[in-house]
Amino acid sequence: MNSDEVWLLQLWSGVFGAAIGALAAAAVALLVVNLTNRHQSRLSAKAIAAQMALAAEALVVQKKHAEDALKAQEDSSLRQLREQNEESSRNRQIAAVADMISSALELVDRADETLEDIQVLRQRMMTAWIRFSLELPVKDSDGGEEFFHWPGHLASLAMDVLEAKLTKQPHKTAFDVLNDATSAFSTLARYWMRIGSEERLAVSKILENARLNPTATRTMEDFFSPLQSSE
Repeated sequence: MNSDEVWLLQLWSGVFGAAIGALAAAAVALLVVNLTNRHQSRLSAKAIAAQMALAAEALVVQKKHAEDALKAQEDSSLRQLREQNEESSRNRQIAAVADMISSALELVDRADETLEDIQVLRQRMMTAWIRFSLELPVKDSDGGEEFFHWPGHLASLAMDVLEAKLTKQPHKTAFDVLNDATSAFSTLARYWMRIGSEERLAVSKILENARLNPTATRTMEDFFSPLQSSE
């Protein structure tokens, strides 16, 4: 092999070697790029998944906060509505009791006039009691039902006054009984509206005792002494 052939062989060997090296380098470069792209894709996917999880968690938290805020608003509205209803009911009770007391006091002034006057005032008291009773709880734990008996009771005492007058008998005693009963009712009814349930029941018992024993001599201290002794 002459020198020219040796030179050509070395040339082709170099060319082929360079080409193979270039191909190998290109292949390695492509592999590195591919692996890098896959790694970046996995990182991006993980980042996206983490962001989605955080967004979902934040949405749950926001929803819970919104539900809590709505529940608190509903509870506040219901509480305000309940308080308004209770206040309105109390005002209606006070107005009804005031009408009962007003009619009872007028009954004292007109007891010796006519039976029709007595019946009109009794009916007025009973109408006020009906308004009052509509505001009582279904289970009357305060003793408010005792008020029901007083329109008829006071009207009966007023008729005793009228009868004494018509029969020309001294009617001062009958009038005193009516006056004392009306005073007890008006005083204790006003007091009943200003106290709590436990005391109301005690006052109702006192009213019942005064109704069942109308001729017993009592002062206001006698009426309130059971309440003072229980404190």
